[in-house]
Amino acid sequence: MTFFRVGGFQFILCGMLTAAFMLAAEVFAQGGGAPANPPQPRFRFATDAVEPIIEYVEVQEMLAAPDPEPLLRVYGDGRVHVHLPVYMKRAGDYELRLPPAELDALIRSLAQDGIIDFDPVAVAQGRQQAIAQQRATEGTLSVISDATETVITVRLDEYQRGPAAAPILKLNKRFAWKNLQQDARRFPQSQAIQRAAAGQQRLRALLVRPDLQKLP
Repeated sequence: MTFFRVGGFQFILCGMLTAAFMLAAEVFAQGGGAPANPPQPRFRFATDAVEPIIEYVEVQEMLAAPDPEPLLRVYGDGRVHVHLPVYMKRAGDYELRLPPAELDALIRSLAQDGIIDFDPVAVAQGRQQAIAQQRATEGTLSVISDATETVITVRLDEYQRGPAAAPILKLNKRFAWKNLQQDARRFPQSQAIQRAAAGQQRLRALLVRPDLQKLP
């Protein structure tokens, strides 16, 4: 016989009920039973420099003539091309080369951060629910006028989320979200937004790498 206390209540369990109750308590404590070691994504990509496998763009809606060229392009051979438009500090074009292990880790991080599997409809619904709750409890509504849209494109020859998932051939995923970093601050309860913002920050870190070489 086992005594188990939750809050101000004491439960008496025995036999197999003990194991079942302890498992349920552990799942609740972990916040829904997320696995400690999530399945690792699998992927293949072309190891050439013909078409970028990752592109990162920030669309500034308030600019009269935004620069259409991506801030960042990553190729399968490890080459990274950075383009900083004229309205940014250090404007110009730069390059660096990632070793295979670092390139692999970058793609894996985009999968683990949810960029590749991002569901914009589901996340937008959760965001609207959070806004409605904030409006009901605080009586205020925040509006960001100068919107910035984050666009991340990932192209892989093959992608498999985990061992149980069906592989996707010729993946061409386009992630797009407005005011991503602001939403990450406004909605800390949204794990999808938090992870996507972390993925964006990883890409932005490439824009300021000390090993960037400016092109003539």
